[in-house]
Amino acid sequence: MFAPAGLPAEASKRLREEIGRIAASAAFRDKLGDLGVVPASGDEPLAEFQQRELEKWGKAVRDSGAQAN
Repeated sequence: MFAPAGLPAEASKRLREEIGRIAASAAFRDKLGDLGVVPASGDEPLAEFQQRELEKWGKAVRDSGAQAN
């Protein structure tokens, strides 16, 4: 999930708790399974993951010579 920069800590905490509660529910997991989605979570901060993915896929695009039209 993404939220605006500067979101108060209490609001961020509440969002994490509610998202965790929903993600743990059988109904949510069943719906994801119906869609072919495997939920994943971890302790890695999102910004670190995004940076690593940007570097990896940016290099792949540059190496391929692909360009947007």
